[in-house]
Amino acid sequence: MIKNGIKIIKISSADIIDFQLHNFLKDKNSIEIILSTGMSNLKEITETVKLYKRKNKLKKLYLLQCISNYPAKITNQNLNVIPMFKKNFNLSPGFSDHTIGYFASTLAVALGAKIIEKHFTLDKSLKGPDHKASMNPREFGFFVKKIRETEKILGSDKKFCVDEELEMKRISRKSIIAKKLINKGQKLSINNITCKRPGTGILAKNYFKVIGRKTKKKILKDQMILSKDLFL
Repeated sequence: MIKNGIKIIKISSADIIDFQLHNFLKDKNSIEIILSTGMSNLKEITETVKLYKRKNKLKKLYLLQCISNYPAKITNQNLNVIPMFKKNFNLSPGFSDHTIGYFASTLAVALGAKIIEKHFTLDKSLKGPDHKASMNPREFGFFVKKIRETEKILGSDKKFCVDEELEMKRISRKSIIAKKLINKGQKLSINNITCKRPGTGILAKNYFKVIGRKTKKKILKDQMILSKDLFL
């Protein structure tokens, strides 16, 4: 396979303890390895990963959380293993999904899975161990759509006000207003100012900053107080 230019090799869960295979592959610095971890425990995974990292020649090694049954129970997926893989091994995690449907995979993506494996068949009634747990072409198209939607929903890890919030921000945030009539030259105090919508004046976060400042003009009850209305 490697002589034929294969760049990525997927190793099945059953072969995670096949050290003869891993010993051969660990020196192949032109390939990437995707390793499924079904039927294994953390000690076995650690031993196999160490074998690859000892040479440190691989372009990339991926670990897929996997439950080896066809179909696998949704309650046995233990998807919290995915972020643990990333933290413990400093490797890109993924998920080999043998459940029915797409929900487990979308959750896996939300937890950081960079690779999703899902079995595919042209006929779910065919003989064999995993056809009934596989997706037909129509189902697979829907599956990919849901994965892409999940990626869009996850979006960025940077927190900011997005464009669609700008008008709501203007309307729903609060500004400082007069609680009652405030005469020219009078100081602002907790007794004569409060905060109400919209957020187009002096924002409510500045409430305590304006306490004690004098007004340049008379301000009516419920009138918004603006910076130009106050002395520095």
